[in-house]
Parts: sequence; structure tokens; C-alpha cells
Amino acid sequence: FNSFIAALLLPQMVAAVEAFFVAMNNKVFIAVIHNAPDGRHVGGDQRRIMDTVVIMTHTCKEATLLVSLLAGEVQEPGYSWLASMMMGIVLNTLGRLQVTAWLVPYLPRRFGPILRPGCSKMILLQCRFLWGYALYSTFAAIFFSRLLAFGITKHPLFNNMAIGVVCMAFASECIEDLLVTMAGKPRWGRIFNFDKFGMLHPNQLFCRDSEGFHFSRANINFHGMRRHDTWHVWALIITAAIFPLTLTFLLLGAGYTVGMCDTPAAGGVKTLVRGLVWVSPLDC
Repeated sequence: FNSFIAALLLPQMVAAVEAFFVAMNNKVFIAVIHNAPDGRHVGGDQRRIMDTVVIMTHTCKEATLLVSLLAGEVQEPGYSWLASMMMGIVLNTLGRLQVTAWLVPYLPRRFGPILRPGCSKMILLQCRFLWGYALYSTFAAIFFSRLLAFGITKHPLFNNMAIGVVCMAFASECIEDLLVTMAGKPRWGRIFNFDKFGMLHPNQLFCRDSEGFHFSRANINFHGMRRHDTWHVWALIITAAIFPLTLTFLLLGAGYTVGMCDTPAAGGVKTLVRGLVWVSPLDC
């Protein structure tokens, strides 16, 4: 029963942490870049800074959720991960569709500015179409490296339940993207008040002209943004792949992950250190 409750709470906790860091990123960007202190002006398109932080926040959140579920099923196989997966699909889909926005008219007025999305949140909604998939390269690498090294004498991905977790997580990403794509353009813009934001303010999300707001079109802030160069994209992808691998080492032990040990690490300080600092040969 405790594992079932933990599985239900895990998606909510990691989603709350992600929302907090995205909101803080928005506030820091406005305070340091848009409203630079001492009257200084920060010129040029600085959105690359904002979306890099948002992308890394999202990839780390997705990796933490998946690796936590995978490590739990490797150590104690069961079906509690299904509850966590279903809860994650529901929360992620509702969050990406901004369903909470429709509650604003029924809440006290002071909740409107709190729930109103900012630039970071809009970037998060867009980057989730792509940056939730990079982490699966880690588990593909583990699968094929163990298969090539040990053949069928050891399971390529620890056990069948672990394969089920990874496959279901990948399928849930595809289902979320499909549902959000089918929903079309956002319809929640008119619920919030964007009147106080100027055309170039980071929190002005929608197009505004002499005829008023056009909630089906993005504001000029999101037009003409600099493209990420190849090295920047590769740096993001590599980081997104390395983080889940490191987290797997921390939770299961590096020796067990690469197939040198028959059982997962018992945990504790030693496992934490060995997940970051390898010895040769790898100990168990």
C-alpha cells in the first residue's frame, strides 16, 4: 500500500518542482535581463538563456521520474509503477492544455496573476514536444551495451519489468504529444489579463495590435528568435542523456548497471560516492 501511495505522489512532486524552477527562471529573467538593475540595458535576443534553463529543467524532471520508477521495479518488482505512469499522463496532459486556467473565473481575483503563464511556461509547453525523448537514448545504450557484452546470460535491461517501465514511459510521451496536438492552438489566453504588459515584455504571450488581442497568434517576442547552433543543441542532448545515466548509477550502483554485479547496490553513502567516482575494478 505504501509503495502505491508513493507511486501516486511521485509525479505530483516532480511536476511541482519543475513548475517552481520554471517560475523562478521567469522571475530571474525579468529582474536581471528585462529590468536590468541600475538602469542598464541588456541588448539583443536573450531568450536563448531562458529556453536553455527551461529545457534542462524539463529533461531532468522527466529523467528523475523515469529512473525512480525503473530503480524501484528493479529492486522490488511489482505493478505500482502503473499507477504512477497513469497519474503522470493525466497530470502532464492537463498541465500542457492549461486546464487549470478554466478555474480562474471561479477563484478569487488574486489567483489570476498567480496562475497566469509567463514566457518560461510558454517555452516549456513548446519544448515538451521534443525534449522529453532525449533521455531514452540512455536506456537504449544500457540495453545494447549489456546485450553485446553478456549476450543472453544477463538481462539487457535488468528485468522484464524494467523494459515495461521504459516502453510505457515512451508510449505515454507519444500519447501526450498526440493529445496536445489534437487540441490545437491554446484557447485559454482570453481568461487572463495581459493588458498591463507591453509588447516587448517577456510575459506578453499573445499578439496585440490596434484591434486588440489575437489569442490564436503569438506575440512578437516569440518571432525572430535566434536558432540554437549545432554545438548548443548537442550540449543539451548530451546533458539530457548523461543525467539519467548518472542517476541510475546513484540508485542501482555503477557495477550493477554495467553488468559487473549480480544485485543492485544496497544504498547508503558508499553507493552515492561510487555512483560519481568509479574505482577499477568496479566494486559491488
